[in-house]
Amino acid sequence: MFDPSSSEVIDATKLGHVCPQSSCTNTGCSEDCLLLNIFMGTNATAQAVASGNLLPVAIFVHGGSYTSGSGNLYPGGPLVSYMEGKGIVVTINYRLGALGFLGSKQLRSLDSENGSTGNMGIQDQRLAFQWVQDNIAAFGGDKDHVMIFGESAGAGSMTMHLTMKKSFGLYSRVILESGAFSQWNMQPMSGAQDAYDSFVTTAGCSADDIECLQALSLDEVHTAFKAIPHDDFYAFIFGPTVDGVEATVHSWIAAGNGDVNKVPVMFGTNRDEGSMFCDLKDDATLDDLKTYWTEYGMSDADQQTLTSLYLDGKTYPDLNGATDNWWAGMRSLGDDAMSCPSNYAADKLHSQQPVYQYFFQHISKYATGHEGLVIHGSELPFALHLENIFFNIKDRKMSDLMASYWANFLLSKDGNPNEHHVGDKRVPTWPQYTDADPSALNII
Repeated sequence: MFDPSSSEVIDATKLGHVCPQSSCTNTGCSEDCLLLNIFMGTNATAQAVASGNLLPVAIFVHGGSYTSGSGNLYPGGPLVSYMEGKGIVVTINYRLGALGFLGSKQLRSLDSENGSTGNMGIQDQRLAFQWVQDNIAAFGGDKDHVMIFGESAGAGSMTMHLTMKKSFGLYSRVILESGAFSQWNMQPMSGAQDAYDSFVTTAGCSADDIECLQALSLDEVHTAFKAIPHDDFYAFIFGPTVDGVEATVHSWIAAGNGDVNKVPVMFGTNRDEGSMFCDLKDDATLDDLKTYWTEYGMSDADQQTLTSLYLDGKTYPDLNGATDNWWAGMRSLGDDAMSCPSNYAADKLHSQQPVYQYFFQHISKYATGHEGLVIHGSELPFALHLENIFFNIKDRKMSDLMASYWANFLLSKDGNPNEHHVGDKRVPTWPQYTDADPSALNII
């Protein structure tokens, strides 16, 4: 990152480099990628600084399975415009893949301060949060009124920051889209070690030869990554690690113990999360489904339960010839990976902090190739108010609705999406999750 104490003048009018990954987008890959983008309204900085009325700040962390993506792909300008310049949006980069999440006992020595391993990408995110704390006032932003939010692996990252003590104090509210407290958020140290051992072998290094790893070119890193047999490892070969230092327990356990930063949280999932990840073919038979569930680790008793939940008495849409067996496999995967953890988190957290849960079911017209499905990530263009991609009135109205909730959660004093600051005052009331009303807001 650029040193703010430097007198060097830099051109910050263009997007910076993307962090190294298998497919580079926009401005190309470079290890010089720990950059952030700041979006604000016209004259907002001067007015905020002059008046002393500093603006709330939202920091977005992108997804991409911890191996791809960039803050450059998510323009913050449309949401700032929708907020009428009342808030600032920041998008960030962080190291990905092996460069951001390779963890092992051998790599502990690289963090001489505390011996953390496997969480460099998460530490990059925290460094960006700290940069905002130290510098955002110069842009008219309020360092004491910061919302962090992310989608998919970005939501997994938010879960990390909610359970890692070093991140506490750098934000005052959190939104987690499709990934709150999911089991794939973190991998055990043993999983990270297995991935490391396989990676160094494919890279042609020995496990203890750190200098050999550090000398690898980016092409050699990607070649080694591709050569790893991906099916042999945890949810992600490289992802955040329960290393006993930065992360002392899995987020699932932390939520159950109440060991979570007690700030307002807003999270939820989409109806057809599993459609992007389900390996079943559209014409799957019952035998195909049973084989799929078996490979997923489901016992015969588990499969009887799943059959009663997802097949018995169920009627699914007629969509591209997909069988009920495909729907059952897809929905069960999405629930296991996304929706059930979200429900679990709401149940465990609501007694100690404000919780707002949603279930997004709006079928949009923009999702080419996914018509009729509410896929993973489909809520993001609506929440970011990217209305230029919407071509019908229903989608545009949904964009206004979602952006209103997201913006009001940011702009409100105490993290309440119902506290009106921008948008339509007639948006439906979003009930806070309570024992008396343990429900999610259905967004259709």
